[in-house]
Amino acid sequence: FETYAVVPKWESSLREFNDLSTLNIKKMTSYLQDNLLTITHPSFNKVPIKGTNTLMYDKTSRFNEKDRAIAFSAGVVNYVIPEIRPDIIWVNDWMLGPVAVAAKAQDIAVVTTGHNIFTHCNDLNEIINSIDLRPFDDYRPDNWLYSTNSQFDFMASAINSADDFTTVSPSFLKRILNDEFYGYPNMSPSVIDAIKTKAEHNHPDGRSRVHGYLNPLEEDKSCLLDDIENVGLNETIKKRKKNAEKLRNKTGLKEGGKIVIFPNRLYDGQKNPRLIIDNAKNLAYKYDLRIL
Repeated sequence: FETYAVVPKWESSLREFNDLSTLNIKKMTSYLQDNLLTITHPSFNKVPIKGTNTLMYDKTSRFNEKDRAIAFSAGVVNYVIPEIRPDIIWVNDWMLGPVAVAAKAQDIAVVTTGHNIFTHCNDLNEIINSIDLRPFDDYRPDNWLYSTNSQFDFMASAINSADDFTTVSPSFLKRILNDEFYGYPNMSPSVIDAIKTKAEHNHPDGRSRVHGYLNPLEEDKSCLLDDIENVGLNETIKKRKKNAEKLRNKTGLKEGGKIVIFPNRLYDGQKNPRLIIDNAKNLAYKYDLRIL
């Protein structure tokens, strides 16, 4: 298989982290591998940066998160798809809803992954100024788009267009299908309904169209339980101690105290670090911890 990746060119990130000039950044596309494509748009130029986290869909004075989603989707639909003519497009989360609809209307297979089950909605007329989602002749994107309150529903449309939908674990998918998330904050009913509808219509050969896949995959052998099963508990402890030593050397951390690494999202809706941040001082004193 040939695989292509398409990413927004976040010029502010490149400028901040790589000490590149604006002119170098604008020229850099010609130096990339042919299968790594970048989409350029003014909304990607000045994105707030805090530490090492680029807040890609934050609102600024000129653009909001939906503006950036439409801009990126337009780049994929208007330039990448005609150039590459892919057999399969894999879209992730709500931002690429228009891509899924346009691809499916062109008989391209679509796989949609939902890491979350929230969405955004937008006036379709605003989207079609950049992306042609109007039905004409045998081009029928209207068969795949999903409307909520007469607006284009990004995530539900991405699911509705998908040949297969995947999410981050079998248990998460099961809870969605069992209606356990209705009424939860940031759990969009339209997205839940779209997933349930997709689950009701199998492939012609009987295979399900919805799947829950753990991350990392079983073949990765990087998670704790895999290590214990493969090399035993004692060897796993030794391996983890070596990894901890590498971390200390790389970061300059001094000896002493346990280190808790807490990677997370700077997003208020899910997996928010606020709870541990609010209690970090007490936890650190009580258990002799250092928290990264």
